[in-house]
Amino acid sequence: MRYRESERKKAIKIREILMRDPGDGLFFKKKREFVLQDAVLNLWAGIRMDAQDYFERNEIAWWMG
Repeated sequence: MRYRESERKKAIKIREILMRDPGDGLFFKKKREFVLQDAVLNLWAGIRMDAQDYFERNEIAWWMG
């Protein structure tokens, strides 16, 4: 098994526990089991709102978003 595939499997395994997200989010317009449906969950809850506000105020685009 290649490194990329083993990392995807790890992400799928811990996704529901850590992120409380079912997966199947979109990546390059395709549903992917290892991608979060709610991308904002990638941000730590303690700074989530501040980070979103900062990016919006400064017109900074999210990567691939």
